[in-house]
Amino acid sequence: IRSLISGSQGPLEAKWRYVFECMFRDLGFDNDSNEVWKQAPFQGRFFNAQQLVANLIDYMDKDSESYNEQNFEKGVEGEIKEQDGDIFKNNIIQQIDEIGTIPGFTASRTRKLLPYVTTYGEKKTVNLNLASRRILKCLSPEILPNEVDKIIEYRESEDGPFKVDTYSSLIRGQMVADSTWNDISSIVSVGPSSSASAYFSILSKVDYGTATYFMRAVVYRWSSGDLPEIASVEIF
Repeated sequence: IRSLISGSQGPLEAKWRYVFECMFRDLGFDNDSNEVWKQAPFQGRFFNAQQLVANLIDYMDKDSESYNEQNFEKGVEGEIKEQDGDIFKNNIIQQIDEIGTIPGFTASRTRKLLPYVTTYGEKKTVNLNLASRRILKCLSPEILPNEVDKIIEYRESEDGPFKVDTYSSLIRGQMVADSTWNDISSIVSVGPSSSASAYFSILSKVDYGTATYFMRAVVYRWSSGDLPEIASVEIF
């Protein structure tokens, strides 16, 4: 989720803005009009997909003004009054539960979003060998459904997964159009390499009598030969 901002509080990363907007739309955040914010000073207000992205940017960027770019919804940070408190931290998100404090990210929306975002890791790329269909189709407005199908089919085939030294030549022109590859190449990767995935999310379910519990754990490993270590655990 830190990919939206360059550095700790730097300028917007435009490609990632589209990825998040597309993902929020795909999760239904333009159509769940009952998901209004219940906390002051924006109590009763509905935030659509673009506005949610703008609020995320406002939360992490260094200024105290509303995010305001042409052809995109405006943020709300500039509407905050001194008596409202520090709603926008103006720093990168450190803990995933911070998302639920940002205007528009209701409990229901946050639950839907959590499987697709993390605050862990320093690499600002999507692993093509692991990303879900939802993420792949949101990498670019240029990518087509059949191109996403080709990526998934290859990585799950006997020839897959993608290898770091050949994936670029395999995908460009064969699985996606040249223009699409030019658009996404800077935000995708495969492993093992310096940009391989190190963090993984595990969701487990336990039925005990009449009760049902879920546990979400984030684990990490620095190399393929290491045993994973637990970074965080949440039971709900």
